[in-house]
Amino acid sequence: MPKRPKESVYYKAVLQFLKRLGYVCESIGRNRKPIPFITKGIGQIIVDVFGIKSTPSQHSTAIEVAAVEVKRRTSRAPLRDMNQAFNNSKIANFCYLAMPHAYSDKEVATAAELGIGLLEIGRGNRIKMVAQSRRFQPNPALLREFFRRNLNIAQCSICQNFRSLYDIPEGVHREGGGWRKNVFSVRSKWVYFCPQCRERFQNAFTEKHLSNLFKKVAALEQKQKQLRGQLRKYRKLAKSRGRVRS
Repeated sequence: MPKRPKESVYYKAVLQFLKRLGYVCESIGRNRKPIPFITKGIGQIIVDVFGIKSTPSQHSTAIEVAAVEVKRRTSRAPLRDMNQAFNNSKIANFCYLAMPHAYSDKEVATAAELGIGLLEIGRGNRIKMVAQSRRFQPNPALLREFFRRNLNIAQCSICQNFRSLYDIPEGVHREGGGWRKNVFSVRSKWVYFCPQCRERFQNAFTEKHLSNLFKKVAALEQKQKQLRGQLRKYRKLAKSRGRVRS
């Protein structure tokens, strides 16, 4: 009996499927090499394949995360596998189970109850969506920590946009992230400011500082003008008194 292929054989096909749906499936590491979104996790959650994309609205910085649990089983889709896919909803908006298996009506109904979607892996590792996932609401703090630890992606604390920390020229030092004290926490909190926000705020502070300096200089010039006027009056008064005495 031939051995069943490992789950990892299907990862690339699932990754390409998510890319066709508009998801970004890699980021940049410290060594400036790509980090594919495969077998990354946090805590008890390990996601086989996942993708990230921005929401359609140009006026929103929100993102959507799709997580796929890949299994190699061909005979059936057990509830345990479906629960594993559902567990990814802690860090994903859309959760799928992908298998080289033709799902039965009962399995599709069970997946619908859990809210997960189903992907069928066919011949040539072609992916077909059998059932769409409902939208989940992942934990925002856990998702940001997952991005930071696994993908080197951080969310700006000012504009709320996401940015790859090492999407910078080689040899340039990464800036923008740091630890800040929090009055409600014993430990400091890590926050990030993107380059555009740092530049804008630095310019704003510089402009404000220069504006204050110009105001002070103008006030000094006005004061100097007043003192000169008073000095001229005193000199005229002194001259007139000298003439009277003579």
